[in-house]
Amino acid sequence: MLTLVIPVRWRQSTLYRALEYYKDFPGPVIVIDASPKPFEGISDYPYVDYRHIPEKPWMEFMYETLKTVDTKYVVKMCDDDFLPLYSIQTQLNFLEDNPDYVSVMGQEVNLHENKLGYETLEYIAEVLGESGFDEDDKIKRLIRTWRYFNCKIHSIARTDAQLKVYTAMVEHPHLYATKYFDKVWSFMMASMGKLGVIHVVSLVRSREALTEAIAYMDETKKVTGNENKTHLTFKNDFLNTDLSYLLEFAGIDMETMRSMHKDLVDEQYKKD
Repeated sequence: MLTLVIPVRWRQSTLYRALEYYKDFPGPVIVIDASPKPFEGISDYPYVDYRHIPEKPWMEFMYETLKTVDTKYVVKMCDDDFLPLYSIQTQLNFLEDNPDYVSVMGQEVNLHENKLGYETLEYIAEVLGESGFDEDDKIKRLIRTWRYFNCKIHSIARTDAQLKVYTAMVEHPHLYATKYFDKVWSFMMASMGKLGVIHVVSLVRSREALTEAIAYMDETKKVTGNENKTHLTFKNDFLNTDLSYLLEFAGIDMETMRSMHKDLVDEQYKKD
């Protein structure tokens, strides 16, 4: 019923820990590794569908992977993060019982220093019924999703809905600059259904340092530069891109998008 996808680039050292942890995962596990060289330890984990695709753009390898998934739900976990296994069935039960929801997650616990994660604040707002991310009215739901930082990319989500989003982003690459990705992904998902939050811990984030990335950064600058678009800022530059497809996908007009963007309150929840 559920496939786990672990995308990797450069940071192969954390894979040992992750793959030991997921030995009892109740479904297929796919590792898509865009590192320059294959992961040497993969033979120790025969339960993993390992795919080495060196230096392929991140959005493209997610799209290609999702096309091969045959389970109803997919969850994406970074190689340094963890999905608490005890929470999986509770989340799947929620989605099975609530077909108008496209994704579900719980509270995220951050293990990096000096930060109380925005995910925790978001969770508190949602479980108190103050967020509106599960509004029946799609326009109200989209407005709340855009105004507040709302990252659902690590939620358990319906495979067909995710594939639609990744297909759109591959075909319209200007929509997925790093500065925009969390927003646009969650926004497009919200246009297809409600985003659920329940009372479980669904993600532990460690934010490991990209120590292995340093050696390859210069030689792969062209690839990462195209993906990251680090010269752009979300608040100031997003509305200057071609949003015609996104507006059509979500079923809103430009006036509504401008109004939502004007009222952003992200800085209360996420610090750069």
